[in-house]
Amino acid sequence: MSRMKSRLLCVMAAATVAALSVGLAGRAARPSLLVSDVTLVDGTGALPRSGVSLLIRDGRLVSVAPAGEARPADAARVIDGRGLFAIPGLIDAHVHLTGGSRADELASLRTALRGGVTAVWDLAGDARNLGELSREALVGDIESPAIYYVALMSGPEFFTDPRVVEASAGYRPGDAPWARALTPDLDLVQTVAEARGTGAIALKLYAALDAPTVRRVIAEAHRQRLRVVAHGTVFPAKPGDLVDAGADMLAHAAYLAWEGSPPSTEFPKRAQGDFAGVPPDSPVIDRLLGAMRDRHVALNPTLWVFADHPAADGLADRRIRWGAEVTRRAYRAGVTIVAGTDGMTTTGDPLPTLHRELELLVTSAGLPPLAALSAATHNAAEVMGLGAERGTLLPGGIADLVLLGANPVDDIRNTRAIRYVIKGGAVVREPEVQRSPSWSGDTATPSPSPALPGQLPVVDVLYPPGGSLLDRWCKTDLKIPVDERALQAAVQQRPDLQKQWDAEGPSYLRPAFAEIGLGFPYREVQATLTVCLPASMSIPLIVDVRPFLPNATKPAPAWEFPEILFHEMMHVYVSPALQGSALMKKYRDEPATTKYHLHVMAIETMVLLKLNRPDRLAIIDREYRGGPDPAYKRAWEIVNDIEGYKVFIDELKAVRKGGR
Repeated sequence: MSRMKSRLLCVMAAATVAALSVGLAGRAARPSLLVSDVTLVDGTGALPRSGVSLLIRDGRLVSVAPAGEARPADAARVIDGRGLFAIPGLIDAHVHLTGGSRADELASLRTALRGGVTAVWDLAGDARNLGELSREALVGDIESPAIYYVALMSGPEFFTDPRVVEASAGYRPGDAPWARALTPDLDLVQTVAEARGTGAIALKLYAALDAPTVRRVIAEAHRQRLRVVAHGTVFPAKPGDLVDAGADMLAHAAYLAWEGSPPSTEFPKRAQGDFAGVPPDSPVIDRLLGAMRDRHVALNPTLWVFADHPAADGLADRRIRWGAEVTRRAYRAGVTIVAGTDGMTTTGDPLPTLHRELELLVTSAGLPPLAALSAATHNAAEVMGLGAERGTLLPGGIADLVLLGANPVDDIRNTRAIRYVIKGGAVVREPEVQRSPSWSGDTATPSPSPALPGQLPVVDVLYPPGGSLLDRWCKTDLKIPVDERALQAAVQQRPDLQKQWDAEGPSYLRPAFAEIGLGFPYREVQATLTVCLPASMSIPLIVDVRPFLPNATKPAPAWEFPEILFHEMMHVYVSPALQGSALMKKYRDEPATTKYHLHVMAIETMVLLKLNRPDRLAIIDREYRGGPDPAYKRAWEIVNDIEGYKVFIDELKAVRKGGR
């Protein structure tokens, strides 16, 4: 390629980026978003901060402030962050995207994004395909993390590898600008410029390169503002040669074993180091790690790929242990650790493999969870040259974040507890809504996941114009007269009852969930009002609304509506825990109504005591003891006079702890 063509390629790449920027700027601004009252793990290595609100506007994080300072009116949408943990979007800094079908590529990218990975770094592939995927991800044509990639350089001997031949299709192997064979007569300035013109943000040095060539290539790449990644050894150049030359990152911890071996040109044996003869604590490895720290050369261990794809060479177990121990020692020596998988997704796992890599960094290599998290956020972004925009949750950065249902600093496996994924300010994954059975007439399909322990379900009070399906059925099938005035009054009263629940209902649920610790079976509850049935029920959830209508014969106080709704929800809450209940067996001869109210009434008693509402407890006590149904009276007496409510609460808590 002529120097003029090289310049044209660079200009075209720059023009493409400029056009994309103009196109994005010309689009309608993304709706603003407020994540309120969340616990923040910002990626910098700082400890979690609770009570933080994040304001996102036009795809950027514009404010990180105490929850009390944030105003919901500042955002088009508000996500309640209570009980959630915000981390930066994860970065997998070692993937290979191309080489399969487009359908497979898109499915893998979607899995990665929905699994919390908001940026990936492809470390060798077909730059033509990668450039197009990167563009599609940028403008939102595909569900994908942001995609960055490298241009590969190696000695000529490597270019018989079928992978690189496929990635260079249409070019003679070694001549593609993104997969170049380095020969002594090559114009290095032009070669690096052509690589940069493909859109690559870095070079990757792979194999068959000596130390003088490594030094020249890295110096020229840095002069042209490209980063340089290398295999841990590139034969005959050793790890120390790469460090001395100024590489930015070495990939595959197990390859560092070659630092203690004589120089070799047998690059196909790169994973077969002398693990026994060069132990991880040998002086030669200690010196290498010290040099990596001092020269700011990061380590990309890729522990998962060796553990999940062990080679049948008799060295697999030793290689896995060696790589993990060297990673441990590298971290302790102060080397920057960058997480990458060398295999972004795998069959049968609904989450990207980066979560497994993070777990291995903690369990096998001994990194604290906070350090492992930094390896997949801040550290990765810094090594990629993207630290000003990605990898942390600081004002001004791109709004890539993941909201988790559990603290990853307590247990790194909690990165899997994904509730929301936000990429560039857009919510790309949020909790699937699971609705309780309903007589409202809605046909929503339940989703498969219950609420998490402590998570409050959303409660919708329903009564559509014309009456609920239940009340229409009462009239047409059961031939039960329905007062049309009551029906219209229920329609008018429904918004007030919804407000009544929203104001008081959560205060009932929180102490119950906090004390017992079980998850509610549904993420959304549909409570249907009725003017037909003379009583409320739990499944489907129906509330007799007539006592709360303006012209009720015996009007009930407004606070009883959320209390009744709470009572029926507690039947749903405790139902899964009653199987095998010793107390249910003890009272098995009691009427069903009595037996199935014992734990519910215990929760009612506990909650009203915790809320310091003896007045309401006294009213309920009178109603249960003096009501027309002796089964309710008997249940209340067992709970409060015979056993004591705490016995039933303790049994429910034992279910959470696995006690039965």
